[in-house]
Amino acid sequence: MRRATVLSVLALLALTGCSTEVRGSAAPAPGVVAPPSAEEDATGGSGGAGGSGSEDPGSGGTAAFGDTIAFDDGLELTVSAPQPYTPSETAYVDGPQPASFVAFDVTVTNGTGADYEPVTLFLTLQSGSTEEAQVFDSEQGLDGTPYTTLLPGRSISFRVGFGASAPDDLVLEVSPGFDYESVLYTS
Repeated sequence: MRRATVLSVLALLALTGCSTEVRGSAAPAPGVVAPPSAEEDATGGSGGAGGSGSEDPGSGGTAAFGDTIAFDDGLELTVSAPQPYTPSETAYVDGPQPASFVAFDVTVTNGTGADYEPVTLFLTLQSGSTEEAQVFDSEQGLDGTPYTTLLPGRSISFRVGFGASAPDDLVLEVSPGFDYESVLYTS
């Protein structure tokens, strides 16, 4: 509950003081895969893990777990494949217990020329047709997004966990901040 309140206050503050600059969508960097656009997904065109990576994904971009996505300002994001996870006895699980749980390793690299606030990174998970709750489990290192400012040229890695009603059918939506478009990682 405390985390939700903090995120709500941060969202409100960011929206009231936010500039009109939109950093936009993910753009490929050399050697980095960009997610395919919605048109490429619909037509079976190239993109994603095996594609050319030259198309701008737009607001509905998708990527495979494990892909590194580079945004046009130099910020890079990688989300690992989901790993089975068993919560500790002290874990916070909101709502009814799901059938299973998964964890992801997230890495953010600040290739921008400015400081990046990782607390603005927002993740949600859909498993099958269910919106899943994030699990917080300090005993196993699942503390949510970091709070320390990420200086230019630095990287940070952390783990997040979620309930998973259908662990073979996952869509993890990741938004690096209010002025970035989301990326949908899929299994």
